[in-house]
Amino acid sequence: MAPAAAGEHLTHAAWLERFDTLEIGGLTRNLAAHCVVTQDDGQTLALTLDPGQSAILSEMHVERITKALAAQGFARRVAIEVGPLDGRLETARDKRDREARERHAQAVEALRGDPHVQELESRFGARLLEESVTSDRA
Repeated sequence: MAPAAAGEHLTHAAWLERFDTLEIGGLTRNLAAHCVVTQDDGQTLALTLDPGQSAILSEMHVERITKALAAQGFARRVAIEVGPLDGRLETARDKRDREARERHAQAVEALRGDPHVQELESRFGARLLEESVTSDRA
């Protein structure tokens, strides 16, 4: 993904779009995945963290997020506040989970429409166990 343009502010939509390209992992990634962008004034990026994840909040993770954002052209102080999330905004974790559910539903639909599966169901009384269906993407 291209670096941020000079003066570009990080919106929540841009946060979600860039999230998978951030060079962070482990607990830092998990912490960031449970945040929403509340404000970016060009100097400070304010994130709100889901209270259920507050136990992993530490300065070390904030520093790692700050460095990862700076590497993408968003050099600014990162401030993470624990608080209730705006229910209208999706966290990166919520987005990942929703996309996984959508891929699963598409895979189930494709199998239900497959003539070979339909024949197995009608001929042998087979049943498609939807919970066993996986997609080829993580």
